[in-house]
Amino acid sequence: MGSPRTFAAVAAFAAAAATGLVPPASAAPGGSTFSIRPGHYDPNDASTRAYFDRTVAPGASFSDDVVVSNGGSIPVTLFVYAVDGLTGQTSGAVYGNRGTRLRRAGGWLRPAVSRVSVDPGKEVAVPFTVRVPQGTVPGDHLAGIAFENAHVTTSGGRFRIRQVIREVLGVLVRVPGPAQPQLRLGPSTLSTLPGTGLASVVVPIANVGRSLCKPQLVVLLTAGSFRERVARQLDTILPGDRIPYPLVLPHGLQPTAYRIDARVGCASSSVRRRSLVRLGSALRGTADPAPPVVVRSGGSSFPWWSIVLVAGIAALGGVGAGSMLRLRRAAT
Repeated sequence: MGSPRTFAAVAAFAAAAATGLVPPASAAPGGSTFSIRPGHYDPNDASTRAYFDRTVAPGASFSDDVVVSNGGSIPVTLFVYAVDGLTGQTSGAVYGNRGTRLRRAGGWLRPAVSRVSVDPGKEVAVPFTVRVPQGTVPGDHLAGIAFENAHVTTSGGRFRIRQVIREVLGVLVRVPGPAQPQLRLGPSTLSTLPGTGLASVVVPIANVGRSLCKPQLVVLLTAGSFRERVARQLDTILPGDRIPYPLVLPHGLQPTAYRIDARVGCASSSVRRRSLVRLGSALRGTADPAPPVVVRSGGSSFPWWSIVLVAGIAALGGVGAGSMLRLRRAAT
């Protein structure tokens, strides 16, 4: 074979923002660790310990700072930059990558520095300012301030892993005025979950309103005597976003015509939609036994464990937004 391929894995840590929990420190290359937290918070609102939540009128601004702590034994140098808040494919707030053009509230956020260095056992406060443009519509607007380790390491071996450590602190800006979520449903389809072969109902969900929400999704799948009902509590769907939500089914499906009744709703918005779908081939469910895996020796220059690794990466990529980037959630 040619030169070894490099698989890039971007590592980050999820924060339980809804419960106000602060995540563990991120392990940076070379034995250093760092963590971030809001410089100021509301003692009566535990969630503000994990992200910024401010009400700002059009034309106005606010400033605060992020405290960066180095709990490791060597200095750490971090890139500092603004990012847009986005909705992940399976719901929940995620954030854009470094260098991605800012098209949303990320463009309102200005960090005071583009890079920061923190000595072992020390803390540094990084100021930033958010200015809301005149004419901004009322509602919820999510940005983030990202801290990314400037020193990237790559492991050796045939499969090299490029490790990038990043933390993102959410900045939720609420522009005052009438704002409610408004959910919409597109026609549902049946397909396999990429990388797994499992049966799933793909439900297109949109929030065309001005306020974020965490809706509940209920799907009833029927065909003759077959009846399958699946419900999921989704995470955040941001205003203006659309996601093709993959709802994995516990039981397999046989080739036939199905009726899909989908309902999605949150506190102030609810919508239903019926779709008719004909399935051409059988699909396996999560409760069905998995087919045996046969590993043949010889005939391949890759070791058997590398094939399993690549299959696992493909499965993870299918569930997420097409990458291995798991970003810190910071919206309620």
